[in-house]
Formats: sequence, C-alpha cells, structure tokens
Amino acid sequence: MQCIFTSLIYSKTIHLTLRTMKKIFFITSLLVSSLLCTRAYSQGVPVYPIPSYNVSVNGYANFREDYYSQHPNLTEGKREMNVQIKSGTQDCQATVWVYSLDRTIILGPYDANCDNIVQVEIDDREWGVLVYSESTISVDVYIDSGEQLPLPIGINPKKTF
Repeated sequence: MQCIFTSLIYSKTIHLTLRTMKKIFFITSLLVSSLLCTRAYSQGVPVYPIPSYNVSVNGYANFREDYYSQHPNLTEGKREMNVQIKSGTQDCQATVWVYSLDRTIILGPYDANCDNIVQVEIDDREWGVLVYSESTISVDVYIDSGEQLPLPIGINPKKTF
C-alpha cells in the first residue's frame, strides 16, 4: 500500500513539475521573441539636417530643416527644396517625399535617378525630406532661396550640382 501511495505522489510531482516547466518555457519563449521583434522593428530612421551633402543612404533617411540648424528659416515666400541622388553605379534610384514639419502637406512620391535633381517648390514653413533607396546611394539635400547663406565647413563653393 505504501508503494502505491509513494508512486502516486511521485507521479503527481512529476506531472506538476512538467506542467510548471512547460509554463516557464512558454513564458520565456514569449518574452524572448517579443524582445527580438521589438529590437528588429525599433531601429529608427536616421535624421540629418538640411542642408546635408554626400549622405550615404541605404533604406530610409530623414532630413529636417530645423534639425540642429545653425541657420533657421529666415526667408519668406517661395523656395526650392533640392534633392540630388548620386552613386557610383548607373542604376541607382530613390523615392523622395517632401513634407512640412507640421505634417499638413506631403508632396510626392518623386522617383529620382542618378545625377538628377528633384526640385520641389516650398513655402516659408519648415520642411523635411524622406528618401528611400534599396541600394546604397549618396544624397545632397539643400534649399535654394535665392539668398546667399554661408556654406557649411568643408563644402567647396566651386562644386557644381
């Protein structure tokens, strides 16, 4: 009788232990998978100031007019947002969106090829540019307002775009 009782207690303990281990394994697996998914989806889009020159882009890149800007928008009226796509290969392509930072206007998408300049007329609000490319490209983003602003350090004023 004692043997049957001991075996019954032992089997209940094993059953309880297996059930607990399954729960722990399930919860641990759920936590690990959620952490991995969060890490994979939480990689942010890099943000660069406008003007920016020779920025390497593979995937998405965001450019903002007021981001670390030493020259805030002091002009009134119409201006032109210029986005130039450059690369060492001939088949480089990108998709460009121009948007107001208050998110009321989104212009695009514009398809851009190598050595072409996408020019979009903008007003005196602060603006941003989102660039997407499936291959590595080099991007220049700048605003032409008709005024001569000082060039950033290291930019050759004789360089043609």
